[in-house]
Amino acid sequence: MVGMHTRHDHTRIRSLLRRRDREGLTYRELSESSGIPAGTLAYWSSRLRRDTTPAGFDELRVVEDEGEHVATTLEVVGPLGHRVRISPDANLELVARVLAALPC
Repeated sequence: MVGMHTRHDHTRIRSLLRRRDREGLTYRELSESSGIPAGTLAYWSSRLRRDTTPAGFDELRVVEDEGEHVATTLEVVGPLGHRVRISPDANLELVARVLAALPC
């Protein structure tokens, strides 16, 4: 029916958008596999980026090896699947700017 709006589950939309980022899919490809119009996916992507605060990370897990503790690279994964790898000698001011600029 023309003009009829369908409500979409936010959790499913977020999951699909994470998949899009992870797999490098276009909105059209994601639309074809999910049945959700490409325009709707683009709208939600924009809305979620705009509505999410920089502190929007889902979870922080620290995993330690039981072996010898040595400085290693830290990997930060945002809720949309963006990954930032931080070396022990990284400029922390630059790291903070990069993390703040990521869409959440």
